[in-house]
Amino acid sequence: MEINFIKKRKEEFDGTYNTVHLFEIIDLDKNELAEFCRVHKPGLNGGIIHILNFFDSKENAEFMNTPAPAFPDEDPLLKHLVAQYVLNLKNDYSKLTIYDQDATGIPQLIRID
Repeated sequence: MEINFIKKRKEEFDGTYNTVHLFEIIDLDKNELAEFCRVHKPGLNGGIIHILNFFDSKENAEFMNTPAPAFPDEDPLLKHLVAQYVLNLKNDYSKLTIYDQDATGIPQLIRID
């Protein structure tokens, strides 16, 4: 499995912010991706929520207009989203969602401690 960082963006609201990180992932391995999230979790700080979006290619790694997988038909990028890690620093919510094919498919949830 290979993971390549593409870019990140802070989204400000109510005096604080969330950060969205975009990655390309090649040859997804669920266990390796879970370990990647565990290793990087301590380095995710500042703001409230960090969202790591993993796309099937760097050409498809863009910031989305809709939260995944809320409206898969409204955002064509969801067809290229293969996994998403969400960390809420305020309440320690920490889950990795891996999709069978893309964000329009059935997800597998993995708690990241």
